[in-house]
Amino acid sequence: MTRRQGILVGLVLDAAKTADPRRIGSQVQAAERHGLGFLLFDDGPGEPAGRGYPDPVEVASFASATTRAIGLVVTAAATHAEPFHLSNRFSSLDWGSSGRAGWLVTVDASTARAAAYSASPPDAATAPREAGAVVDAARRLWDSWEDGALIADSATGRFLDQEKLHYVDVHNEFFRIRGPALLPRPKQGQLPVFARARDHLAQADVVLVDGWPGGAVGEHDAHRTFAEVAVTPATDFGPLLRGLSGRADGVLLRAGDTDAVLEELGRRVLPELIADRTVLPPRPGETLREQLGLPRPVSRYATIAGKGAQA
Repeated sequence: MTRRQGILVGLVLDAAKTADPRRIGSQVQAAERHGLGFLLFDDGPGEPAGRGYPDPVEVASFASATTRAIGLVVTAAATHAEPFHLSNRFSSLDWGSSGRAGWLVTVDASTARAAAYSASPPDAATAPREAGAVVDAARRLWDSWEDGALIADSATGRFLDQEKLHYVDVHNEFFRIRGPALLPRPKQGQLPVFARARDHLAQADVVLVDGWPGGAVGEHDAHRTFAEVAVTPATDFGPLLRGLSGRADGVLLRAGDTDAVLEELGRRVLPELIADRTVLPPRPGETLREQLGLPRPVSRYATIAGKGAQA
């Protein structure tokens, strides 16, 4: 799939610090208006969300109702996670946002997270292996409904095409899942999966690496490579973003003062960089996969002309 010229620029919104709906709405609308390609709704390490602060998936769902084009990527740790519930939550977000959802998979081996799940912290070798198993299971669950499985034809009385629903039959050292998923296949088919390079997640579509224009972005097996950069309102954004153009597919900005950085980007930086095609703005109607230049995959269980399922 051919991708438009330019890098995608994303910004982190800390869901644990963004409990005010009016502030959330103001931030996401400003980000879309300024031409940011996506937002990352982040979560702190340790306990799962919901204990005194908003869940990032819920914040992203709220943001989807007030935006039309910007990508909505959500952090969700794979450690101790239940793939069946995770896959369904992300499917729901993808449908609600018209295909703008993404998943940043993280590995959290902290004792705080383990205690929240009444589990023992995994060792250094087990944690990334578990994350890979969770992502693989979620992808299989997304594929368990083929495209067109939902008929909902009142004239014929047919609701589902049963031949297009599939058991996933995942059995491994961490969990056993029969399937299929509760919801139809996501609008994007598969949500784009983001991961940090240090987590060594082989199934990632987008890898985040620490990278400045003067530093090494590096080569990775993922379809897309993004730099992740800590910034302040005083950052010289022009040279930073121009320096990454051609060396990375995008950049994720992590700011201590999100509102001030948003104002700086919108007032001084992005109009010029969008005009000269250094930065790629989102377009209404595009999915996040389309923004990334990633094709929509066919379900691995899809039947073709009665010849059985694909491998």
